[in-house]
Amino acid sequence: MYENGMKHGKGRFLWSDNSVYEGEFFNNNMHGKGKNIWPDGRVYQGDWKNNMMSGYGIFSFKDGRRYEGQYENDNK
Repeated sequence: MYENGMKHGKGRFLWSDNSVYEGEFFNNNMHGKGKNIWPDGRVYQGDWKNNMMSGYGIFSFKDGRRYEGQYENDNK
């Protein structure tokens, strides 16, 4: 996962708020296919670009609501 001190390739990262990202990294950024799980039960699985949800993905909430579709720069 680390190459020259940077996150690169596939791996898992635990954030300080206890959210977890599992997926692809490129040049130290979440980039490619990945899944982020937040402590409150929210989950995003899909495409990432430069640490932002960009491309196709599914965002689901603990109460069952979900959005499936396109994202650009963290926005649907």
